[in-house]
Amino acid sequence: MSLKSLLPYEQYSFVTKLSKTEITRRLSENTAPRPGVFSFDTQDTMFVGDVSEDTFELTRVTPKKNNMLPRVKGAITPFLGKTEVAFTLTFTKPAIIFFGCWMALLTFICFRLLFNLPYFPGAGLFSMFPAWWPFFMWIGAIIFIVLGFRFESKRVKGLLMNLLEGEVNA
Repeated sequence: MSLKSLLPYEQYSFVTKLSKTEITRRLSENTAPRPGVFSFDTQDTMFVGDVSEDTFELTRVTPKKNNMLPRVKGAITPFLGKTEVAFTLTFTKPAIIFFGCWMALLTFICFRLLFNLPYFPGAGLFSMFPAWWPFFMWIGAIIFIVLGFRFESKRVKGLLMNLLEGEVNA
């Protein structure tokens, strides 16, 4: 089992009546180059990234920092007289590192508490509630990661569908 199988990702494709060159032109017009490490300027475009003739790698532009923004890696290919745009949405590398460290720390704390929980005779489960907070944080983190990614991936898919006049593959 690889790390990629543990992280949320989506594969999506749609067809459009636009030509390959028109798709590349539209993506290029709405994509700025990736800013430098210490550059915090917001762009006047929808995306930052790289667009070539057959492939693209994008991230949506937002006014504030957002770790849930998916990285979009896609390909443009002819398909039955139309053009197919297929892409994969994944987390960015900084987000993978951050969430990996966060989940590893929470998992370590949960296992540590699970095997070293003090037992107080006569005390019920709720008297030990403070010791259970890392387990609730672990569950909350999973929900936060999955729902945050799904929300942002839905936005990116909508932007690409509108920009490229996409039709859903049937």
